[in-house]
Amino acid sequence: MIARRSFIARSVIAGLLFAALTGLVPQVMAQGKPQPLSPQPASDSLKPGLLPRYYRNLLFNHIDELVRAAADPSQGEVGTPVPVLDESTAGKLWESRMDSLYGIRFDGLIKLERGEHYFVVNSNDGVRVFLGGPMLVEDPDVHADRMTTPAAVNVTQPGWYPLTIWYFQKRNTATLQLLWQPPGASQFTPVPAEVLAHQPK
Repeated sequence: MIARRSFIARSVIAGLLFAALTGLVPQVMAQGKPQPLSPQPASDSLKPGLLPRYYRNLLFNHIDELVRAAADPSQGEVGTPVPVLDESTAGKLWESRMDSLYGIRFDGLIKLERGEHYFVVNSNDGVRVFLGGPMLVEDPDVHADRMTTPAAVNVTQPGWYPLTIWYFQKRNTATLQLLWQPPGASQFTPVPAEVLAHQPK
């Protein structure tokens, strides 16, 4: 566990250091203005974590291939809610039960306060994130651990926003980390469990 956390810390630091040294700063805006969930859910109607659906024994080279596979209702298996997306391992993530050839779709909500938020995803392999409707970030093909370009979101309506994350693992190391810099923060950290939830079906 300590070794895995150390690897994660090095991955995050290396990616953000690269961003700082190359002048990559959170200036890219999300594609369109995210919209909060309407009507807003009562807090006692929500359950913690994002709800995953696993797609196993499938070869993906691009996130679009996962999206097409998920269009088949016979594919996929719902898993246990995941409280935080902050994992990097030899291959198996959460309940994938496999170290290669799988995809995951996460659905849920994220609670945002008023102000400027910045988001970045560290992934291995492909990832695509939608926030409140529009796409937030993506790095859609096969690659080693790599940070997306940071995206800025100016929240004028605080509350719960829909969040969907597509991710696939081809082979070798698997990584998925959703990081943010909320208003008032000075650095990127994993999006915490207390702002992630889902509506039970």
